[in-house]
Amino acid sequence: MKKPAVIDGIIVALVLSILTAGFLPVAVWVLSTRLAVAAVSAVIALAYIAYLLRLKKNRAGTFFLWTLAAVWAVVGTYVFSLPAYLLSLAGAIWLVRWISVGGGILRGMFDAALTAASMGFAAYAVAISGSVAAGLWCFLLLQSLWTLIPNSVSTCSIKIGKGARPCSFDRAHSAAEEALRDLVLRAG
Repeated sequence: MKKPAVIDGIIVALVLSILTAGFLPVAVWVLSTRLAVAAVSAVIALAYIAYLLRLKKNRAGTFFLWTLAAVWAVVGTYVFSLPAYLLSLAGAIWLVRWISVGGGILRGMFDAALTAASMGFAAYAVAISGSVAAGLWCFLLLQSLWTLIPNSVSTCSIKIGKGARPCSFDRAHSAAEEALRDLVLRAG
């Protein structure tokens, strides 16, 4: 996944918040308040997931992740209460980002803590202002900080000296890549 700058996340947060401020009153007019908030939140979450999947270098699994997120967004609207549904959407965003970016368990835990803090600040913003758009702005603004979480550094990738032997994982990884390259060349 290409790692965007924090400003990219801020721009995405601004655009999605403006869209929420525009579409939520219309959705409330057409649907019930609960269903309108759930529907607009699902659309915004899917738009953010599309943004994350667009950054993914390797396109393998993108369709599966997008389909899974879309099914979750639709089914969750009717299965969960609104707070649980919003938490599940935040969890889906975190899961898609963790799967797309990788980086190990430690990075995933920091990202989960960032998502939890984002949910807390969003709930506080909604409680203070009464605006779902303000809550979404706070949520997405804090989510833009995920680019600052460093990837885990493996001690195996550190080589000391010119003739240092790579660790066993690096050797196995290189052997697997070479075997895959041979299979692809033989097939084509």
